[in-house]
Amino acid sequence: MKMKRIASMCIAALIAAGTMLVPTAAAEEEQRLPSGVKFGDIESKFDKELNFETGDGTEYYAGFEAIVFQGDDILYEGYFGETDRENHIACGEDSVFEWGSISKTMIWVSAMQLWEQGRLDLDADIRDYLPDGFLQHLSYDEPITMMNIMDHTGGWCESTYSFSTPDHDKIMPLAEALQATEPAQINRPGEVTSYSNWGAALGAYVIECVSGMDYADYVRENIFDKLGMEHTSIAPDWSDNEWVRSQRNKLKSYTFSAMPPKYKSDGSRISYISLYPAGSATGTIRDLATYAQAFVSDDAPLFEHKETQEKMFSGSLFYGNSDIPA
Repeated sequence: MKMKRIASMCIAALIAAGTMLVPTAAAEEEQRLPSGVKFGDIESKFDKELNFETGDGTEYYAGFEAIVFQGDDILYEGYFGETDRENHIACGEDSVFEWGSISKTMIWVSAMQLWEQGRLDLDADIRDYLPDGFLQHLSYDEPITMMNIMDHTGGWCESTYSFSTPDHDKIMPLAEALQATEPAQINRPGEVTSYSNWGAALGAYVIECVSGMDYADYVRENIFDKLGMEHTSIAPDWSDNEWVRSQRNKLKSYTFSAMPPKYKSDGSRISYISLYPAGSATGTIRDLATYAQAFVSDDAPLFEHKETQEKMFSGSLFYGNSDIPA
């Protein structure tokens, strides 16, 4: 589609997934997204809502990409702006963005794969899988299960420790990074839901212990290769995919000031995430679409059995004593 805007802040790739059909009285009525937007109006909706201006011609972002899909069908694919304003490199199929906490879903997929193989008990104490004495700051003796970690009920609150560094030489193996940043366990396991990047990364280390593989290698072999995701990396320094590393090094970041309207280049802004399973996945938007489509595929390509995928998406926390998933 036509490139229309250059703006002031690089924005990570967006994917709109899980479209559905709205029941209609007339068979000929056009299919719609859950929001009510007609499939045929998706492009104009993006133009109107995401390519907005301040009113004086100033734009808000430097680069933006979007895909909307239903099942195996790509309904919309759009590339906006540039990944490098100074050198006029447009966003496109070869652009890579960091996926942030989407990375955590790969921990959960890995856990479900090992559960499916009978190698990981989701309700067992994770200390059964960890090296003796690995956790040093526990406040309770109760078991902490993989299900607790997946539900963010392991007892850890979000931490103020710095989980990233601009210095490549300070990247540590996952086990060392976890022990260097282990927060105190605040809540009794299973009682309080509290989002925890550290807890999620601990779940990835359990994957290492159970599988006997480096977590990045496990994800490469059991997720990326399974789906044909050739343009995605999970390692903290993108060393598991040289093409992704090269593309990420080309990506520039920008900050935007509204008064007066202007942008400032911040360079590559590379920061290596020590607890990398919680947030370092980086890749193209088409690979992101491939990954997301796998979750809604009846073929359940990430698992041996469709029932495993169904279990992954079944409720595990509920409101009060009801059967309503939280």
